[in-house]
Amino acid sequence: MNRMLQTAQDSDSQSLSRREIRARKANSPLGRVLRYVGLILGIYIGWNIGLFLAPDDAGADNLGYPIIMSSALGALFFLLTPYLTIGAFARLREELRRINASDLTAVGVGLLIGGLVSTLVAFPLSTLPGPFDQYLPVIALVVICSVAVIATLTKKHELAELVGLRKRVADEPSESVVTRDVEAPAADRPPELLVDTSAIIDGRVVGLSTSGFLPHRLIVPQFVLHELQLVADSDDYSRRTRGTRGLQTLEEMRESPDVDIEVRQIDADGPDVDSQLVNVARSLEIPILSGDSNLERVASLQDVRLLNLHSLAELMRPALKAGDTIRLKLMQKGREYQQGVGFLDDGTMVVVDEGEQYVGSAVDIVITRTLQTSSGRMMFARLQSAEVAAE
Repeated sequence: MNRMLQTAQDSDSQSLSRREIRARKANSPLGRVLRYVGLILGIYIGWNIGLFLAPDDAGADNLGYPIIMSSALGALFFLLTPYLTIGAFARLREELRRINASDLTAVGVGLLIGGLVSTLVAFPLSTLPGPFDQYLPVIALVVICSVAVIATLTKKHELAELVGLRKRVADEPSESVVTRDVEAPAADRPPELLVDTSAIIDGRVVGLSTSGFLPHRLIVPQFVLHELQLVADSDDYSRRTRGTRGLQTLEEMRESPDVDIEVRQIDADGPDVDSQLVNVARSLEIPILSGDSNLERVASLQDVRLLNLHSLAELMRPALKAGDTIRLKLMQKGREYQQGVGFLDDGTMVVVDEGEQYVGSAVDIVITRTLQTSSGRMMFARLQSAEVAAE
């Protein structure tokens, strides 16, 4: 965890553009090696192409084609090889990081099974008359391996249960699991609560847990931690900052004696993290703690309980309704004619009719109506009297 934090913090200190980063990688020791490999490969390919294009009549002039082609392709490969290879490997690495280890294992098992079966099928196919003996074994290899990979990916959980791997993973905690009071009876253990990436990045869950308002065991699935690490390693500065903050929050919760948190390896189906989280919550019958409104809608459609941090913050705001009288200092002019604008202690904006002339002063106002918007709550009010007490 500390190493991930250090990596993310080091990334924050670098404000290089993508072009500069690619140029540095291309001029790195690995990039220089790839340049010379590309040069040799380009010269070899160009020489053979030049020999193929040269006229059939013998003569010393025929070497001009190979020399020109090998020089051109050698120079081209020398310039482009680092950018093509390093970028492709980086994209491949990024895609592999998004794939679960169980999916990679399923693909490997599928390729192994498909390779064995296609080897058995290739022998009788190779005895057929040409040209079937050349093409049918290759076609059989591709088709059988593809079917085997798709089958193992689709039935990976059933296959894991058959060999006993899934049960062992569920019964045995992983090395990164943080547990407390493991020996306590199940009846005495606190209720569990799944935590998603947005709740960890938000940070308010730390205060809720340490203050005793959230007496739950917080469960962080391994795929949520993986998503948090991807956000912290993002090329986008804002996403990288949010990911770093989430990792710091998670580390703070782990080190706090008042927070009961566990990072758990859980197998889950779903195309994305939100779907996996909802499926886990439904199967384990425990709620989700989140700050994502879209996830809340998805969870409600599948009868999964979700505790929204923003809804809790909204409920904790001071309750004001139409007809209440308060004293408020007007801070600025409003958008409409003769309007003044003030703010409550919690940041709620109050628009006061005929209040423009009292900007900078405290006045008594009467709340006329409240409005809930996507960015928060705002109120409308009118002056209670024309008498103003300067602050």
